[in-house]
Amino acid sequence: MNRLHLIIAILCCMLLCACGHRYDARLTAIDSIIEDHADSAQILLETFDTSDASTANRMYHRLLLVKVSDHLDQLYATTEEAEQLVTYFEDDGDKHLLPIAYYYGGRICAEADNVPQALDYFHKAELLLTAKDDTPALLSKVYSQMGYLFVYRNMFEEARACSQKSYELDKAIRDTIGMIYNLRDIGISYKWADQEDKALPYYQQAKALAISYHDEVMRHDLEMSLTHAYHKTGQIDSAKYYAKRIMSEVTPI
Repeated sequence: MNRLHLIIAILCCMLLCACGHRYDARLTAIDSIIEDHADSAQILLETFDTSDASTANRMYHRLLLVKVSDHLDQLYATTEEAEQLVTYFEDDGDKHLLPIAYYYGGRICAEADNVPQALDYFHKAELLLTAKDDTPALLSKVYSQMGYLFVYRNMFEEARACSQKSYELDKAIRDTIGMIYNLRDIGISYKWADQEDKALPYYQQAKALAISYHDEVMRHDLEMSLTHAYHKTGQIDSAKYYAKRIMSEVTPI
């Protein structure tokens, strides 16, 4: 479905939806497509008029703007905006959306290099999500983000524990892409701890999954990681093997 057809379909949904929902039906419709059609969702959110909207709808709209910008790798919100969102959903907002607000508050703070605040938000999201046990995909993302931050704080055991939890959740919901990243991240935690020999099996498992999923970009990246790890551990023949594979894929200028 191209963008025009998708927007038309969403507009039709807006007209057909009942008006008795807590949130504007247009916002819930947009929210439902962010995961797979973030670019189209962004257009709809940017043209959504909130001038006469209720506080609940305005804050939901703000949360969705952060969500879609994160999906598009355009997360430019400030830590002040993160605090405003979190405070609203803690005090007055829909508690169903509170763990989501914590997650994106953590994402904003992580991008702003405010690691302590990011970890605080992620931990709060973890507590809520583990208590509910009905949103494994979001909980997996929380653990994944915590793992990244722990690596950069040289807290490698904590990082691996988070990546392992994220892996188990992704495995349960059959999220192959998530599993690939989790395994790679465990390998990276060993790399940064100068234990490249322990990183190798995780890179290999991740590469095997990438091949089975036909993800050539991740396969290539993992073969670069393998080249480095084999070289660092003195396994020169294996390092040369992967180096040749990588060079064979370089397109001549």
